[in-house]
Amino acid sequence: VTVTSQPGSAGYHGSLTVIAFTNAAGPGIAGQASAPSGAPDIYIPGVLAGNWVFAVGNDWDAAIPRTPVSGQILVHQRVDTQVGDTFWVQATAAPSVADGLVTIHDTAPTTDQWNYAAVEIVATRQ
Repeated sequence: VTVTSQPGSAGYHGSLTVIAFTNAAGPGIAGQASAPSGAPDIYIPGVLAGNWVFAVGNDWDAAIPRTPVSGQILVHQRVDTQVGDTFWVQATAAPSVADGLVTIHDTAPTTDQWNYAAVEIVATRQ
């Protein structure tokens, strides 16, 4: 598969991450969160066992790397020192083992503004 992306307007910085899933039925629960400061944090309730949660975030205050909590991974991170922004994709390290709430959370930084959007990837049920 080839993916091509071209900005519609010049002069903006960003990041694009493309992920392909096998045995996925499609998107499930989605959510968004933001705050003027504090550790980036988003809650996705009602995730079913076997499903995976991914989130995308941005911090436009400073180019500072994220520090995810244990059990989570940074899929991709762009620390853009030219404009002082950080863009990242974060996920749980593996699909959920039980039904319930999934939190995508970073321990640092805690002083910048941030935005998160997250989605549950629903597994194909056999």
